Amino acid sequence: MRLLTVFLLVMTSCVVFASNVAASSESQNTIAYSAENCGLDHADALIMDMTEKQIVIQDLSFGKFILVERGREKTPSVLPFPDDLLSLHFSESGPILALTHKGVVKFSNLAEVLNWMQTKPAISKAILLQNTSLDLARSVYRLFTDLAGNMALWNKSESLLQVFDKSGNFIDAFPCQSNPVLTNRNSFISAFFAPGLGTRLTEIDFARPVENGKQKETNSLFIELQSPQEFQILTYNSSDNTFKGILMPPQPENMALNESAQDGGIDDQQSNVNLSQDSIESKETSADDEAAKVMFYSDIDKTGAIKQLLSLPEGYSAGKIKEIEDTVYYLIPQYEFSPNAVTLKKLELLQQRISK
Repeated sequence: MRLLTVFLLVMTSCVVFASNVAASSESQNTIAYSAENCGLDHADALIMDMTEKQIVIQDLSFGKFILVERGREKTPSVLPFPDDLLSLHFSESGPILALTHKGVVKFSNLAEVLNWMQTKPAISKAILLQNTSLDLARSVYRLFTDLAGNMALWNKSESLLQVFDKSGNFIDAFPCQSNPVLTNRNSFISAFFAPGLGTRLTEIDFARPVENGKQKETNSLFIELQSPQEFQILTYNSSDNTFKGILMPPQPENMALNESAQDGGIDDQQSNVNLSQDSIESKETSADDEAAKVMFYSDIDKTGAIKQLLSLPEGYSAGKIKEIEDTVYYLIPQYEFSPNAVTLKKLELLQQRISK
């Protein structure tokens, strides 16, 4: 009963908000992809990448590769992952890296990846990541690379970032609670948020010294945001030390669901509503409450000043937002809930232009 109540409360808030967002978006396309028996964290297991003509989506929960030709969103190609594949990383320098249970496999382009997925040959030339195991669920891991070929493996469940050189030799491991960005100068930047204190953007060098088990501070980049809200980094511009990312909605004073809402006459009947997962609110929300749930795609300068560029529906996941030529693309999964199941009905792709 309590689990059903949470589902219904999620649906109520998201449906109301989705209508507001659609009105302000430049365009919104439906991608015909569905899945049954989804977990509550399914939305966080979706990763989107984009090429000039294609949209590539990975469903890490179910090991599916969804290839969409732009303009033909209703007829995507869906391929199952090879057994050893955990996820794909589209690097800034061009190659596509496959993170597998046996290590990292490099492909020159998407055509090579598709051929591998269709023929499923045995992995023979994987780069072994030293001092690490890759035996957890696909959605736990994210792989990152820089232009020098260094690789970083983020274990989200342990908030741990392990760094390797291009040959897979282990360099070091660092605490990392949010999406990291590699700088191309042998370091990474991550956001550290504490309620009441706000967000700090901190650069950590791969060779950062450690003393008595604690990492020592260096003269690397350190920025305190001029806002008490949480900020998650998506991209970093090293030429002027600016960032783009998501400014999260203010945290409510009390996130607990009260007993009256949990026991207040919600019947165990099927409810079919499309929504964007990731938010739990009360059934009755005011206009101010709805406005507070907006998250902002924002620009951060080197002083920590924030410029809000676009408003987006709440439901942040770093892998679902991309900016290409001043246009932001945001992947929104739409779910249907019943007492015993969560079903993904479709994917919506919002496209918004950043005003100059």
